Amino acid sequence: MPMLIADHVAEVVDAATDLIFENDGCTLSLTGDDTPTRGYAVSLAGFEEVHELDDEFIGYLVSRYIEKHREELSGLNRYFGAWIDGSRLVLDVSVIVRDFSDAVALAYQHGQQAIYNLARGEEIRMDDLYGRTAVAA
Repeated sequence: MPMLIADHVAEVVDAATDLIFENDGCTLSLTGDDTPTRGYAVSLAGFEEVHELDDEFIGYLVSRYIEKHREELSGLNRYFGAWIDGSRLVLDVSVIVRDFSDAVALAYQHGQQAIYNLARGEEIRMDDLYGRTAVAA
């Protein structure tokens, strides 16, 4: 099982904070693996945190989230995800799924509203696909 690299965590917090400001979000590995550039990021149910966006506290929130979910983020194919949704900062644990249909099915299974196409850099809303919102089983 991969393990979090202590020095790498501080780098991830800094990188995540920068990417949130620059790109409105990020998907990063905390185990030293390369950051994925293909496939679809799908959030896992039960790990989402939503905060009112406050630029001064983003680094603190990211650091606290990583510490709280350290065990899950140490797992195989687990990534720290963050993005800005309007006036909110959303933090999560994501998996990367190569196949679009599998990603959509997993998103519905976990009650997610969207997946993220890493290659295109775009969000795909479940409502836009099938006209219904996912509900966690």
